[in-house]
Amino acid sequence: MSKTDNELQYIDDFYKKLKSISKLRYKAMDGIDELNAEILELSKTEFIPDYIWSSIGLEFFHSDRFHLAEEAYKRAIESANSLPEDEKNVLRQIYGDLSMVYEHDGKYVEALDVAQKALKVSKEFYDETNDKVKEMQGKVNKLKKLV
Repeated sequence: MSKTDNELQYIDDFYKKLKSISKLRYKAMDGIDELNAEILELSKTEFIPDYIWSSIGLEFFHSDRFHLAEEAYKRAIESANSLPEDEKNVLRQIYGDLSMVYEHDGKYVEALDVAQKALKVSKEFYDETNDKVKEMQGKVNKLKKLV
């Protein structure tokens, strides 16, 4: 076998492995969609707290299901808004995560809008010198440059 034949075999082997990875990813994605349908059905009859919706949103984000992540974070916000006022600091993280989804999906105006909400919540619960406030201010500043 010549060097060129070996190179072609290597490329062919590499392509086959890549194709296997792709098949596994699509199979996993099908499972994600089925689980999402089950979660949404369950949420029609059961209360799902904000932290569960946030976890679901993060899983969807990492699975490149941005529209599902967005929906989960919106539900987390809805759930967190029912908390007593002194517990609504959780909205800072939820808004921040939703901003991350929008930014990753190229929706910079939406990302900025919810990042500003996260900053507002941060300032309501923390001192201006707190790292959480500084982090959100930095994110808002970054997004303003992208809009």
